[in-house]
Amino acid sequence: MDTTQKQLDSLVAAISRAEAGGDVEQLDTMLAPDFAGVGPAGFVLRRDQWMERFANGLVNESFELAELDWRIHDGVAVGIGIQRQRTTYQGHRNDGNFRVSLIAVPSAPSGQPDGGWLLLGVHLSPIMARPPQA
Repeated sequence: MDTTQKQLDSLVAAISRAEAGGDVEQLDTMLAPDFAGVGPAGFVLRRDQWMERFANGLVNESFELAELDWRIHDGVAVGIGIQRQRTTYQGHRNDGNFRVSLIAVPSAPSGQPDGGWLLLGVHLSPIMARPPQA
């Protein structure tokens, strides 16, 4: 496994731990300054709003990012996988399995020694059954 793949796997594992534990301080170190997240219902949250989810009533009982397949082009990594969560938001169940797309960028400026990756964006959509074939 090459260094880039190891770094991306490390980023995903750290994000999963931070999300599972509601660890905003850890998330703060992994989200790019211009991060944006698209939730499963289509809402868009800026970086500060993404981190405020926990203070506003988000509780992850379990959280997993899995089966990520990464593509890297011109220094940008795009991973497509699955997000599984057992979650409540303001006391209401919000469990689900979602198709997730992650966008990561190098944490070091171009031309600098490799310092890992930051999460620039996330996009979630519900995983639904395929319609029957006609």
